[in-house]
Amino acid sequence: MGYLEQLKNLSKVQDDEPKKPNKPQSGGFLGFLGSSYPVLKNIHAAEARQFWLLHFADREPLAVAFTPAASHAEALASYPSALAAEPIEPGRRQPGAPLAGDQETEIRSWLAAIGETDQETIAEVLTRCRQDEDARRYFLDRAGAIVTDDDRRCCNQCGNLRAGVCAIASPGGVVSAIRGYRPAAQDAPRRCAGYAVIQK
Repeated sequence: MGYLEQLKNLSKVQDDEPKKPNKPQSGGFLGFLGSSYPVLKNIHAAEARQFWLLHFADREPLAVAFTPAASHAEALASYPSALAAEPIEPGRRQPGAPLAGDQETEIRSWLAAIGETDQETIAEVLTRCRQDEDARRYFLDRAGAIVTDDDRRCCNQCGNLRAGVCAIASPGGVVSAIRGYRPAAQDAPRRCAGYAVIQK
């Protein structure tokens, strides 16, 4: 029996006595938000925090940083139009700015340098860097620790790669592979005797 049929059957039920109206709760009732006591008990018990997520009636939530750290009451007092405030746990802070293109390039380069080629893992790292300030800082720090005197090159940096095909690949040649060889991970760094600078 589908949901519509169940509703039709409900309308056929006779109701002999009038229903009593529900009485609202007497203290601490916030309408559709429910009782505030359990939530406020946990928030008020929390010590002062540096990061708070403020909720408003007329706009999106706002992540705010306080220095020095602020209590729940101080966070709400600082933004009188805020309806509620919840602490943001460390490690889950939203970044203050979007992930810049050069930052993404640095992180991708570092992942390639450590041999990470799984596209799902790369996408997950970049997503975390877009959503979590601490993750972004960690991966950018790691990317800055890359040794710059690395002699490895990516196939897509080589002048012998044409339309995705290694032009000098031949059985027993400098790049010993079949003719028409297409390197699988063209953005992974490697040492290759057939590397040539791209001519512009």
